[in-house]
Amino acid sequence: MKNIIIAILIGLIQAFSMIVVFKEITDEKTNLKKYLTAYFIVSIYMTIASFIPSQFRILGFMLITTIIIYSVFNFNAIESLIASVTSLLIISISEVFITVIFSLIGINLNLLSESILLELVINISNSLLSITLSFVFKKLFRKIYNFFIRNKKIIIYLFMIVVFVYLIIVKNAMFSGFQLKSIINFIIFIIFFIFLFLVAIKEEKNESLKKINEQTTKYIIKYEKIITDQGKKTHEFKNQLMVIKGYAKNKSPKLMEYLDTVIDDTNKLESTYLISQLNKFPDGGIKGLLYYKLYEMEDSKIKYSIYCEESAKKKINRLKVTQMNDITKILGVMLDNAIDATKKAKKKEINISLCSMKGNSCITVENTYLGNINKDKIGTGYTTKGKGHGFGLQLTKDIIKNNKYLKYEFSVVDNMVVSKLFISTTTKN
Repeated sequence: MKNIIIAILIGLIQAFSMIVVFKEITDEKTNLKKYLTAYFIVSIYMTIASFIPSQFRILGFMLITTIIIYSVFNFNAIESLIASVTSLLIISISEVFITVIFSLIGINLNLLSESILLELVINISNSLLSITLSFVFKKLFRKIYNFFIRNKKIIIYLFMIVVFVYLIIVKNAMFSGFQLKSIINFIIFIIFFIFLFLVAIKEEKNESLKKINEQTTKYIIKYEKIITDQGKKTHEFKNQLMVIKGYAKNKSPKLMEYLDTVIDDTNKLESTYLISQLNKFPDGGIKGLLYYKLYEMEDSKIKYSIYCEESAKKKINRLKVTQMNDITKILGVMLDNAIDATKKAKKKEINISLCSMKGNSCITVENTYLGNINKDKIGTGYTTKGKGHGFGLQLTKDIIKNNKYLKYEFSVVDNMVVSKLFISTTTKN
């Protein structure tokens, strides 16, 4: 009877730590009723798990908690599994440290099967440490959780980490005594954990590059289509000129009617007009960046206008390659911020211009926005995107700090956010 009571107590304690860890790593905000429901079900399993062989507990834990997260908190299947395994990872790491501590103070962990009171003490310690880790390293564990949410294809690495951690603590065999063998095992555990973590980071970078390549390919296909259409239209235009020549030669009354038809067709050539406007901008990255961002605007149903003065283009073309790279980076930030803000606005509009002014050139990006902008904070790295953003503005600030020929201004004029990049294009610069 005593063993059953202690088993229930252990189950309640472990279930509580599991629910707290889950809440901290997922930042799930829901009503108390759902958490109590989940706690009740997990408590039942944890109590029963006390009588299940250690080798099978990991599978049961992942299966039960995944089902609970899926059914109670309405996560999808993969997200439920990731939340379950990440929670298990924290609990397992806690158990590793607890077993190390108990071994250091001389407690023989092989006595766990004989002393249920010792098991209770260890489980209470492990639960407290799990909760402490989830609070203290909340940001780190949320990053790990979100990392696998973003990269679901590499969840196998998370499984490998958790299974390895669990295998070395099952029956606490790894740290049954504080000996040289135990120290070696612990070092192997740390090395293996770091190795898998580095592999996971590399996989994330590969996934990011893959997404960038896919997006780039998408826009390249659009460019190819424009070029193909342009070639067809050029060929068609030559044929139209021959027809016009024939009508003019015969002084046909149908000439004006045919010309009206040709003009109507020309007005429909939006891509041709876009190319003609973009060709007014300087090369060196600006034109390609605008191609890319304008199609992103079209995908987001944002109206846009572009304008470039010929004199400004000539001045910009005199700059060095390194200077063009800096300008393109800043322009990319300006356009990204404008697109992000405009997506949320009711009226979606962006205006882009490159103009000349007394030895200088100025790139201006104007966009609509939603909500209020704190004008007092403008120019201080302020961002309307919330916590965790504003890195683009910091990049802009760093580039301008190291390049005296550049100057950046940000303001709000007539319900439009206006960002300007002044470029000194004198012969000296």
